Amino acid sequence: MEIFLDKDFVKEFPKGISTFDKELTEDYFRFLRRLRKIRIKTNLTWDEFEHELRRNENIILENIINLNPQEFVFNAHLDLSIDPTREISAFSLLFAEDEDAVSYYNGWGFECICSRNFNNKWSIYSGSRPDRCMKVTNKSDIPDIIHFTSYNKIRNFRHPIHALIIFDLYILGDKDNQRMRDNLFPLLKNLLILPSKNQTIDLMIITKFNEFIPEDIKEKYDQINNFLNETFDDVRIHLSLIEYSKKHKPYDDASLKARRIYTNYLLVKSDDSFTYFRPGGKINNTTDIEFNFVFYSLNPEFVMSELKSIKSYVDKVPAKVPYAPNKHRVLFYPDKRNRLLSEFG
Repeated sequence: MEIFLDKDFVKEFPKGISTFDKELTEDYFRFLRRLRKIRIKTNLTWDEFEHELRRNENIILENIINLNPQEFVFNAHLDLSIDPTREISAFSLLFAEDEDAVSYYNGWGFECICSRNFNNKWSIYSGSRPDRCMKVTNKSDIPDIIHFTSYNKIRNFRHPIHALIIFDLYILGDKDNQRMRDNLFPLLKNLLILPSKNQTIDLMIITKFNEFIPEDIKEKYDQINNFLNETFDDVRIHLSLIEYSKKHKPYDDASLKARRIYTNYLLVKSDDSFTYFRPGGKINNTTDIEFNFVFYSLNPEFVMSELKSIKSYVDKVPAKVPYAPNKHRVLFYPDKRNRLLSEFG
């Protein structure tokens, strides 16, 4: 995971601090102080870093000076000619003032925050936002802000995305595709609300398939891919389906957890399958859904541990069932590609 701090942002942010939302600003400084397992890059030189810290009492640098990140890199730079999905970490968060940089990296599915958009952008990731954990329930006495009544609520967390993984054992597990129509499709429609024409989004779904229907995984792939093409006609989405089964699970790993959605900025956790709704919006089960910023505090360690376990599992899933009675049934389709797993080789 990497954070890029542009020198202009470092210098300009303190000047506009009186115009920023106070609660968001305090949360941002808490975020900086609690950074762990993050590589911090900046185009500041060491001399400029010391100058800003000593003479200007720069409040951003004051909050990170005592950190011990994996690596602190000076004299780095933002390149507006590269394909960021290939050249930088899949988990990269940028702070820069240049409008071209903000537009360029946002367009490739990376978050670039400047002093002009700080209030709007940081409100998405703030650890103090009240709707970070919501309740899925039929009860009507729940405050609206924490009542997850439909997947439209996910729009409040919309952010640049270049890759996501959905790990849910049951989201495709019914014969009439109701779970897909009433849950997976609206989930994706509201989550992938900011894609750019410039990028290809990697979407991986790890789930169970019907072992008695040899073509089930390919049929589900076609149905999901058709929905994606019809819904996001200007955006390329690369879909990969991976079967989950204990039969080819390599080991019992506590970090391999279902009921998760991973993006390059959020970890979405659920106490139950993401099959919350039946036709007409009726609730299946009372449960909680929680949104966590992957860069915040201890989250990088948890997220990287879980994704490393997913990578180990995905790598060991064979192309086809090697045993009877359904020998040669496909277990992933069409491939295992996802940028979020590229961090692990």
